[in-house]
Amino acid sequence: MSSYTSFAAAKAELNSKYGKNNWFSGVNGYLFLRFHPIEKRILETLRYVDLHSKNINTFSYEFGSILRDIGSTFGSILDEFVRNTTSKAQKRYDIRDYREFLASEIKGIKDLGVQLKMPFMNNMVLPFDDITDTQKQLIW
Repeated sequence: MSSYTSFAAAKAELNSKYGKNNWFSGVNGYLFLRFHPIEKRILETLRYVDLHSKNINTFSYEFGSILRDIGSTFGSILDEFVRNTTSKAQKRYDIRDYREFLASEIKGIKDLGVQLKMPFMNNMVLPFDDITDTQKQLIW
């Protein structure tokens, strides 16, 4: 199992494969601009509401906004990867295209996670756990 405390610590599999392409520089720059502000918003929000299982029913416009921004950033980045690496050009890509790209391009993605210092399963969040099983719905 691989866990990272920041995106900078992750293996550069995609960078080593696509890093010399101009479009990759744009994607990397976009991620760099978006990652730290989102991370900061999450950390600031945790000053008011603990990320704890007892708060599962807590409603927050800010959490909703952060989740929307994370999804938008994820979608924009994966759109560029899929658009520039696939042979099937489309106007729009969706989660099925992202899933196919991620499962084929990143070795061991199902075990890739983020370590948290909170009461989750072994303090790990594994968002790609079921990515290779196309019969299962992704939790996100």
